Amino acid sequence: MKRFSWLLAFLIITMVSQGFVFGQEKEPVAPIPLPSKAYSAKLPVIWEKVMETLKKNDIPIASSDQDGWKITTQTKRYFRILSANFPPIQKDYRDTYVLTFQKKEGNSTVLQINRKFEVHDKKSNQWVEGDPKVEKEGLSEEGIFQEVELLIAGVPS
Repeated sequence: MKRFSWLLAFLIITMVSQGFVFGQEKEPVAPIPLPSKAYSAKLPVIWEKVMETLKKNDIPIASSDQDGWKITTQTKRYFRILSANFPPIQKDYRDTYVLTFQKKEGNSTVLQINRKFEVHDKKSNQWVEGDPKVEKEGLSEEGIFQEVELLIAGVPS
């Protein structure tokens, strides 16, 4: 009987925490909007400047579809040495970007960037999602937006 009460208590706690009791459902989590920026230039011009930015930053392109206005990069792997002591402490990172372009009214173009930033977890020997703002590594979405803007303005970066 004692075992049954523990099982029943466990089931009730689980159901309450998952929102199954009393008709309650958990609120769906709204997706986080992808970073985007509008430029007052024609879509082919923005496309060209984005390609220049990726090339300048040694980010290899896996596919570029001008009919669908989408660029997907290859995964770029890089590292940072955190300590000069022996053995050195190294953190491994990798980035993949999907850049989508949308033509808006007039000559306006919107660039949207989906960045997948991962950190290698040495304990589990797997790649895990990382927070690039915490790690302060790689080329950020804002960095791409700024470089494209400078290239449009004709300013060498």
